[in-house]
Amino acid sequence: MSEPFPTRVGFTLVELLVCVAVIGVLAAILVPALARSMDAAQLTRCRSAMRGLSQGVLLWASDHEGELPRSSHSAFGYQQRGWAKSILPYLGEPDNPDSAMWLAAQKRYFRCPADISRKSGLSYGLNAFFELDPGFDDYQGSPQQWRRLASIPKPTRTILLAEVPAAADHVMAHFWEEGGVGYDVDIDRHDGKSQFAFADGHVELLPIDMTFDPAKGINHWNPSLAR
Repeated sequence: MSEPFPTRVGFTLVELLVCVAVIGVLAAILVPALARSMDAAQLTRCRSAMRGLSQGVLLWASDHEGELPRSSHSAFGYQQRGWAKSILPYLGEPDNPDSAMWLAAQKRYFRCPADISRKSGLSYGLNAFFELDPGFDDYQGSPQQWRRLASIPKPTRTILLAEVPAAADHVMAHFWEEGGVGYDVDIDRHDGKSQFAFADGHVELLPIDMTFDPAKGINHWNPSLAR
């Protein structure tokens, strides 16, 4: 009577190497797909946030005789609150939040999920063209002003809100026309592009040179030049 074959325990070296190779191939396929899925989710959430904020700005304006809220560029001088705090009631938040409630509102409404380095402040800024004053600001088109929605010639082509990289709640795009400071927009937050809310409330994902390129006559920041 022959003895039974011994039972093999474990894997051979070749089998282990094959398993490692298979896992590596799967990781190479799944990790980029997962990253793309996460990027798409962040982009969708950011777009939804920008739509909500732009609608809040427009609703605020409709309740204030068509006049747009101000940012920190000019709000203090006119004894007003900045645009973000001004529109809180239109987002379902208290009109005068305490510091803790304001920080919570920033995270809930004013923070892009792709803006991972930010711990406080806003991810979005108001186009400062809507609050420029010819008595204090130098800009192309002065002394014309665009404080009211009705004064914007092409709201569908004029940027209202943009994604910002710093603590400021506004974008000083009028400086760009003079070749001054660099873009105060986060120009590549979404894979080389950024999201922009226009004065009619819609949002577009664009590279910065599709919003401002003087050589090609593109300027969607200055209401008098937007085409």
